[in-house]
Order: sequence, then C-alpha cells, then structure tokens
Amino acid sequence: MNYSTNYLDQHGYTNHNYHSDASAFNNYINDKTNFTSYSKSNSRRILQKSFSKILNIFKKSSKNNNPNYQKAIQALENLQYNEAIYLFTQILNEHPRSYSVRCDRAYAAYQIKDWGRAINDLNYAISKRPKKTRAYSLRGEVYRLRSMYDKALVDLNKSLKIQKSIFALNSRAEIYSSTKRYREALLDLDLALSMKPQNIFIILHRAKIYCLLGLYDKALKDLNYVLKLDTTNLVSILVNRGDIYRIIGRYDLALADLESALQYEENITALERRGMVYKALNKYQNALSDFDKILQKEPRNFNAHKNKAEILKKAEKYKEALTHMNIALQIEPFDFQLLKNQGEVYHTLGYYDDAIKNYTLALRIDPNNVEILQKRSEVYRILHEFEKALSDFSKAVEIDPCLCMH
Repeated sequence: MNYSTNYLDQHGYTNHNYHSDASAFNNYINDKTNFTSYSKSNSRRILQKSFSKILNIFKKSSKNNNPNYQKAIQALENLQYNEAIYLFTQILNEHPRSYSVRCDRAYAAYQIKDWGRAINDLNYAISKRPKKTRAYSLRGEVYRLRSMYDKALVDLNKSLKIQKSIFALNSRAEIYSSTKRYREALLDLDLALSMKPQNIFIILHRAKIYCLLGLYDKALKDLNYVLKLDTTNLVSILVNRGDIYRIIGRYDLALADLESALQYEENITALERRGMVYKALNKYQNALSDFDKILQKEPRNFNAHKNKAEILKKAEKYKEALTHMNIALQIEPFDFQLLKNQGEVYHTLGYYDDAIKNYTLALRIDPNNVEILQKRSEVYRILHEFEKALSDFSKAVEIDPCLCMH
C-alpha cells in the first residue's frame, strides 16, 4: 500500500505535537455562563485557579505522557504497523475514549488490511466525535479499498464538508476514477493541488487520469514537472512517460525514456514497454529478446506470453505461438484478443473444432463482432454446416450491411 507518507503528512504524524482529548478544559473555557456572576478581578482569579487545576489534570492524564505513545507514533513512521497496533492498544487501556488514538490504531490496521479492526475503531471514534473529519476520511478510504464505493462516498463527502483534506480528496478521486467519472476525479485532484501544489503523489494521480481521458499532452506536462521536483521515482516516471510516447506514436522518445530507465535497473515493466515499442516498429527480434528476459524473471508473465504469441503468429510459427497462447489463457482465460488469435491459428492449421470453440468464446465476450462472425461462418462452411454458416454470415450482414457489397 502506498499511502503511508501521504496519510502521515496530512494527519499530523510528522512535525506535530500530539494532544489528548481535553474535553473538560475545552468545555470550561467555552461555557460563557461560568463568567457572568463575577467581577472582572474575581473572574480572572477564579479562572486562573480553575485553569491551573485543569492543566494539572490534563498533564497527568495526557496520552503524551504515556511512554508508549511516542513509541507508537515512531512505529507508524517506521511502517511497523503490528507494533503500533500493540502500543496503541496499551494506550487505549488507559484512554479508551481517545478519538485520535482510535484513529491512529485504525490507520495501522488499515495499512495491514485488517479491515474489521479498522472499521470497528473508526465506528467508535465517529460515535464519540461525529463532527471531526479524520475518522470519516479513513473509513471512507477503507470502504474504497473494499470496493464499497457508495459507503465510501458518504464518508468522504461528510469529511470534506467539515474540512477539506488532501487525503479525502485523493481517495474520492480514486473512486471517481474507478467508476470512470474522470472529470470529477480531476476536479478533486486540482483542488488538492491548490492546497499543496508540489504533492508528487497527487500530480502522478492526475497524470494517470489525463491518460485515461486521452489528454496525453497534459499527462506529459505533469510527468515532466514531477521529474523536476524529485528524482526519487525516476525509473517509474521514465517508464510511464515512455509509454505515453509509445501510445502517441513517438517511438524515438519512447525508446529514449525506456532505455534510460533500464540503465538504472532491469525493470520488468520497462522491458515490456520497450518490447511493445520494438513490436510496433517491426523489430521483432529485439521485441522477442525483451519478452524472453521478462519470462526468465517471471515465467508466467501474461503480457510477455501474449506479445510473444502475437509475434510468432505473424512469423507463421504457429506451434510455438500456440504454446505461449495456452499459457497466457491459463492466466487470463477471457482475453478477447488472445481467444481470437488462437482461433485464427487453429483455423489456419485445420483444427476446426478448436477454432469454433475459440471463436464462440470470443463471441460471448463481444457478440456483435463482425470479424469473428465471418471467421466462424467460414469454418462452419468448411465443415459443411451450412445452416450455422448462413446464420453467422446473416448476423454479420445485419450488423454491417456493407458486407453484401464485397
């Protein structure tokens, strides 16, 4: 999970003085009726006396004075989440109503995907302090990760209505992205960046949304800006920028970025993207070399098998292509392009029953695919199953009447 630093920064786990719940003190100074029956001098004297008493109580009971508290915060910052949970539990034995410690322990549980513990702590925190934001935003994020988007949005909207936070805005943007509401996601990310313009995590998230919208120039602008801000994630950014260049057909720039990334480390994603660039340039030996390197590291890498199969099919090395197609389909049995390609290989090799099986599976995914309907019609014709052949061809013509003109 990549939320650690982001959440720590936004919820005060770094460069922040932790304060325990001092509700008695806050209620006292906020209750104006305590001052109305006294003269100014009496009021001042009594207030100072009461203030001193309450401060003494506060100092004695503050969780800051608990030796486990700073240890627990340090454990969070060191990503030692189980240790943090243990320490926060000890603190809650003494301060069971503490909103902040409940949220802290929930955050640690969230990091190790202990959803039940996180939700229980956050439910309790919200029941005690329904007008505070932190528990809503974190519970919303937990719901998001569990794909419970409706519940997540309710919590995140509540949190953001009370107070804007980068964490909640980014979490809501993730939901909008997952549900293909990309424009709404951009609005949240833009707002988050207006609060913290150099937040690299948010800029990268926005670049991803731009790509999904096909706004590649804007995505490139964001990635270029991130490279100026920080080179910590240089390889990842170069790989992503290289892939954008590949998508828009700037293969020279794509290769430059991907080769730069590979000089730092032999990254599987970089090898895959470079292999795809070589494939697009018809440099098949170079592409096969990259995919082979991937398979040496990850023998069941889906994309490597799929791309190798496509290259081997194009080179008419059908038996080798089938080997890689079979492995890829074990990993992703409903990949449309693979089913189509394998059907075509079976068709070419005269394995007609297998070809029909593949074409039928592909049509379950895309029932109105004219090309597959035509291909299956052709196989049925070869097998003298003329009624089925005519049925497929008629459906293809119904979808695309121009076929009658060929």
